Amino acid sequence: MLASYTPRGNLAVTALEAAAAAAVHGIGVAQVPDALAVPMLQAGKLKPVLTDWVAPAPSMKIVYPSNRYLTAKVRAFGDFVAGIYPGKGWWKG
Repeated sequence: MLASYTPRGNLAVTALEAAAAAAVHGIGVAQVPDALAVPMLQAGKLKPVLTDWVAPAPSMKIVYPSNRYLTAKVRAFGDFVAGIYPGKGWWKG
C-alpha cells in the first residue's frame, strides 16, 4: 500500500535552477530535468532519490540542417553533449 504525503514548507521557487540550488544546500528534495541535475550529480553535490518514480521527460536533441554536410564542429559538439548527459536510466548505474 502506498502512503500519501503532502509536503509543507516555507520555500517556493519559480525556476528549476533555484530548486536545484536549494537541494544542493540541503533545503529539500527537488525534481529537475536531467540536463540540470547530471552535472551536480557527477560533482557529488546531489544524490538521486525516489528513482522508481522518475517523471518522463523529453529527450535532449541537437538540431542541424539535414540537407548540409555534418561538419566536424557539429559532430564534436554532439559527442561532447552525449558525454556530459548520459542516456536514459543513468541514475540506476
